[in-house]
Amino acid sequence: GRRTAIRRHNDTTGTYLDRYQPGVVLVTIGILIFSGLDATLTLILLAKGTATEANPFMRVLIERDIQLFVNVKMFITAFALLLLAMHAHFTLFKKIRVEQVMRGLLGFYVALVGYELIMLTLPSMT
Repeated sequence: GRRTAIRRHNDTTGTYLDRYQPGVVLVTIGILIFSGLDATLTLILLAKGTATEANPFMRVLIERDIQLFVNVKMFITAFALLLLAMHAHFTLFKKIRVEQVMRGLLGFYVALVGYELIMLTLPSMT
């Protein structure tokens, strides 16, 4: 397990590495944390009556069992992040590195959690 970086700088297809760069690890952990915050804030907002779940699949899970919702959400997020981290040095459409997509997802989750925190200050809909 000594492969920590791409050996050929002109490699445009991507390379699997044995060790991930610290930035990729931090982004992965950040997305997991913000995904957990999103699940928690979603449940709080639903209980408060300030919001509704927009994702129909997740709405069904929440209505069926809250613990199932949290477990499925975190599993899907963790599995997707594992695949993304494995391919962090690959490119999409010959332009966009998967690591950039991951950073974009982190930014999305930060904005989403910020929006949910603002929604907590709004009066309930019921």
